[in-house]
Amino acid sequence: MPESSVRRRHPEKTEIHPVEEDDKRKGPAVVHPVANDALSNVVLAVLTVLGFLTRFYNINDPAEVVFDEVHFGKFASYYLKNIYFFDVHPPLAKMMLAAVGYLIGYDGHFEFDNIGDDYVANNVPYVAIRSLPASLGALAVPLTYLIMKESGYPALTAALSASLVLLDNSLITQTRLILLDSMLMFFMLTAIYAYIRFYKLRKREFSTEWWTWLIISGVTMAMTLSVKMVGLLLIATIGVAVLYDLWNLLDIRRGLTMQHFMKHFYARAFGLIFVPIVVYLFWFYVHFSILTISGPGDAFMSPAFQETLKGNSMMMNSLSMFRWVGGIMRIWPSTVDIRYGDNITVMHKETKVYLHSHIDKYPLRYEDGRISSQGQQVTGYPHKDLNNFWRVKPADDDENIDLDNPSRIVRHGEIIRLEHILTRSHLLTHDVASPLMPTNQEITTISVDDDGRRNETLFQLLIEGTDDHGTAWKTTSSYFKLIHMDTKVAVWTHSKALPEWAFKQQEVNGNKNSGEKSNIWFSDEIQGMNGGFQPQLLNIRNYLAFPPQSFWLYVDALPMHVPSIPPTTATEINASKQKPLRKIPFILKFFELQRLMISHNSGLTKPHPYQSTPINWPFMVRGISFWTQNDSRRQIYLIGNAFGWWTAVGSMAVLVGVMIADTLARRRGYEPIEEAVRSRLVNSAGFFFTAWVFHYIPFFLMGRSLFLHHYLPALICSYLVYGAVFQFMFIEGVDSPSSEPGPHTKPRFAVKTAYSWQTYLSAAIILGAQVAVFLWFAPITYGSPGLDVAGVKARQWLSTWDLHFAK
Repeated sequence: MPESSVRRRHPEKTEIHPVEEDDKRKGPAVVHPVANDALSNVVLAVLTVLGFLTRFYNINDPAEVVFDEVHFGKFASYYLKNIYFFDVHPPLAKMMLAAVGYLIGYDGHFEFDNIGDDYVANNVPYVAIRSLPASLGALAVPLTYLIMKESGYPALTAALSASLVLLDNSLITQTRLILLDSMLMFFMLTAIYAYIRFYKLRKREFSTEWWTWLIISGVTMAMTLSVKMVGLLLIATIGVAVLYDLWNLLDIRRGLTMQHFMKHFYARAFGLIFVPIVVYLFWFYVHFSILTISGPGDAFMSPAFQETLKGNSMMMNSLSMFRWVGGIMRIWPSTVDIRYGDNITVMHKETKVYLHSHIDKYPLRYEDGRISSQGQQVTGYPHKDLNNFWRVKPADDDENIDLDNPSRIVRHGEIIRLEHILTRSHLLTHDVASPLMPTNQEITTISVDDDGRRNETLFQLLIEGTDDHGTAWKTTSSYFKLIHMDTKVAVWTHSKALPEWAFKQQEVNGNKNSGEKSNIWFSDEIQGMNGGFQPQLLNIRNYLAFPPQSFWLYVDALPMHVPSIPPTTATEINASKQKPLRKIPFILKFFELQRLMISHNSGLTKPHPYQSTPINWPFMVRGISFWTQNDSRRQIYLIGNAFGWWTAVGSMAVLVGVMIADTLARRRGYEPIEEAVRSRLVNSAGFFFTAWVFHYIPFFLMGRSLFLHHYLPALICSYLVYGAVFQFMFIEGVDSPSSEPGPHTKPRFAVKTAYSWQTYLSAAIILGAQVAVFLWFAPITYGSPGLDVAGVKARQWLSTWDLHFAK
């Protein structure tokens, strides 16, 4: 910086906005400058074409399922078949993929079961479906250019940032497959672009154009969130900019009355809060409207939710089951009320194991030295077994209940005991640590003859989805928790297996966090015929008049007396008995799904060979193997353009260093940077840096498994910062003013940037290095053949890049 540019000044307040303030500029009146649109449009067109070329190059190869196409392709097929599924991500991107399939006549017959499954052999229009994410990934390039241009940067700077996006290998890999990230980044960039356009119109407040860009900002924010929940990070980014904007408007020096300020507040609340909420809700309404048939997602949902789906197990189990055996039709109701005295099995909803016990005891001392009660083991067992049966008993044995002739229905909120049938012992928990989790309580049993610890055998039955104490406990359809009355822990199990002394069965313990959704169980069946009820003869023609029973009942019908009734009559009878689908309000379905999405997303903690931690992402320490083909020794490996990634980190370090130095100098009364340049650097680069922070730092707080591709939205933000820092370092001055003039805006001097040969040389070096590195890694970006062992090793720049076929 020339010495003359360092001058004393009085401290002034600065703001962080996507474009800098122009109001404070001083100078004689001149007309507002007109940009060289022709050159800019040519550059934009070239970048757009190159974006499509890099994303669509050889898009038909590989003709196999690649990486997470196994999930998102499957979900698109489910949409086309109206089959309900569960995913931790919101529905928009998956519905967009399904819409492409629908438009080209694809029926969703292929379910993308395994990575490497052949698309061509299964007649899947995979190229057409991949074209959607590829197109949106290509459009990220011109969007980056437009964001930089609208932020006041010249075509050279804007083209440089866009070229970094254009030639980044990781962005190409991630956006040319049937994945969600291209939609996420497209809507993210569109929202940033729209908000910058809105902010630039601040001198035309409440005009039609002002309102248009405000609403577009809100809609695209919602679209981003509707693709992935990390869209919340974009909302946080724009939210901070809006709060700074409102804080500035509140300044009395702006001359706005409180009434006028509140108009600004309500307008932003409407456009950036209300509109996004409506749009976000809309996509879930469409989601529920499409997925109307019972499917693999049922198991995640509550019984009430499941009853809204066609063919759901709740509805089917509420009907009688029919089966022809040896010429005889056997009929029995399969979802029945559970009564005191019934012998039932109890299955864990999440891990699908039975509550099980056997005569073996817990060892006196565990491997870590802790002591057990040496009580009878209670475990989770995945197979049917007589040791899975428990008799339901009331809390008070003095109640007038005949356990040998069950009649009284068990209801929500009642206190019960469970007797293990084969060992004649009551389920019990007490203040002894469980084998694998010292913070949780041991679950064991105690002999039915030992009545001295009755209080430790009492459990409250809490049926999910109801507060009505008259709700009956049913097999299959009632999800419930068992809460210990004495210690308030919930009976719970998890997937970790106990040692050999428990036959590697699953641990069951008392969970002190009784509110967890993983505490849920259901009764799978009632044993045999309780209370000695005998099979009854029934004419099949009179079946519809037969009252449903609440115990297992076998009804023998003799078809030889009614030879005109074929076996399909059972189906006809069942169809005539079907209950109408349950109706529950959309908003209840919405909140249930949101809660499950959040809880299951945070629960994705299973280790993965290619997972990585956020601290490593900016330095690209670890990549991801997307696809390999052993015969041809080809592979697709997600790795970025090393030059772009690593110099982007450097550019952000430069920005932080410059801002710290500038702040310290201004604190001492000096201005080392010209005001116009500083304003652009603080407000524009500061906004981009804020976006990077919000799209990166929150991942450090997440406990789930994370991968390099989670960094890609932050990477694009770092490329925006890259352009801003390049402008500061190699271009003299700024193009200003950048905001749109209002009806009362005083004309200002039109200031233009000044290029030197160093500017063009620097841009050429950066672009040339980016092109060279892109081409070098292109074979593992596109899965191209031809790399021998030496070629693979040459591309393994870091030892942590675990490329295949390196030996």
